[in-house]
Amino acid sequence: MDLEYLKKEIREIFKEENQAFIKSILDSKKELSQPLEPRTYLTSKELCNQYSISDRTLINWQHKGLKPMRIGRKKYFEIKTIERFLNSQTNEF
Repeated sequence: MDLEYLKKEIREIFKEENQAFIKSILDSKKELSQPLEPRTYLTSKELCNQYSISDRTLINWQHKGLKPMRIGRKKYFEIKTIERFLNSQTNEF
């Protein structure tokens, strides 16, 4: 096996795992029996809790293009922006 073939196989594995992870996040959000109070923005902590992700995953999402709105030192994420970001990530693969 040559190096390029191995790189391609590894990329495919990561794409499949990442796509499955994002799909599970979207599916778990749809399964919530009672939504959280209707809000337009979430703090970083609220976003992590609602989508069951770690702080590090949120940082990775920000590096990939999820942009927060800042007020002082506090970050707020628009729910519509989060949904668009997640959908774009699943469509990317």
